[in-house]
Amino acid sequence: MLWQLVIGLFVSFERSGNGKYERRFYSLTVSTKFLRTNNETDPAPLVHLGLRPAAAFRQSHRTRRPGQETFLKRGVSAEGKVWLLSDAGQLFSIEQGKNARTLESPPVPIGDICRRDGQVIAAGATDGKWRIFRHDDTWAEVATGALEKDERLSALLCTGDTITLLTSHRVLATGADTRSIRLNGEVQTGQSAVYATPSRIYLGANWGEWSGMLQTIDRVTGKVSPTWRAETSLCTAILCGNVTGISALPWRADCVAVTTGLIHFEPHGRVWQVCPHETPERLYFTAYDPKDKLEANGEPFSTVAFYGVIPEGDALLVVGMDGLYHLNKDGQATYEALPEFETIGGFKISFANPNVILVLTDINSRRSVGGSVPMLIER
Repeated sequence: MLWQLVIGLFVSFERSGNGKYERRFYSLTVSTKFLRTNNETDPAPLVHLGLRPAAAFRQSHRTRRPGQETFLKRGVSAEGKVWLLSDAGQLFSIEQGKNARTLESPPVPIGDICRRDGQVIAAGATDGKWRIFRHDDTWAEVATGALEKDERLSALLCTGDTITLLTSHRVLATGADTRSIRLNGEVQTGQSAVYATPSRIYLGANWGEWSGMLQTIDRVTGKVSPTWRAETSLCTAILCGNVTGISALPWRADCVAVTTGLIHFEPHGRVWQVCPHETPERLYFTAYDPKDKLEANGEPFSTVAFYGVIPEGDALLVVGMDGLYHLNKDGQATYEALPEFETIGGFKISFANPNVILVLTDINSRRSVGGSVPMLIER
């Protein structure tokens, strides 16, 4: 016997087939299935609490599940192709003008990628070793070393002549030789964005409906410091949200630009300026629905969620859920609608912009109620 009780109605923003976000309604249901035990007159109830779309229950998400290749965590443009890494460690490449994708076969499952000198650099782990490879028609190993007990790979960075591998225990900088710096503090999991300056590494985490975090790592001492967490008392006044992008800030070399974005029932997002030893400064937000009333803090309840940022001359190029924003240092933005996306090998992708490639990723659906969002890849 199965009883089902609808106890609530919720709204979510999801991308429709035409690429636009639409409000979709969900019902929260409690299902009780009575299982007969040895005492036939005393059924044992099993209660399931679930969020149900209008058509059918969402399937649970699992890594390496067929059809989830679009859960993309990283993308780079190199060797005349766009390279896309899923959160299951699958690496794909797509060449502009060819209506097909290629599933690459690196020597190990890949944890992260970056670009250096126009080539793809990839890092992974196998047989108790961390390994870094460079792609030039074939995969060539450029560095390797032993992993410590319980050590896991966190992120890969390409800056200048240095390839930096961040693990849960160390910062490994490879060049003429490999330099290791022991971390003083815990690096959080769920990295969504990473960026390095000469003195610091910035790590952004995106935990979906459970918020996010920005951490910095001192490249000399290895000290790990939190910049903010969303549940602090400073959340509404200073800075909070799921970190989705980090980049250089054109008008201040010692600072970075940070985007935050989340679509979970309603969209929220900001662009921030983060500088060492300073309170983070909000650079920009915009209402998703101009008709929304302002909250007590003077901001609308729903704001456009942002999902990436790169420098654009003396300004910033920010990708939002609904378009591209060209943002200057005065906090003024020029809006540009998202281009049409074509489907290549199951991926929604646009090569229309001469400076960036846009790809839709479903990775945020792992931890929040929302649809595909655009990923920004610098050419």
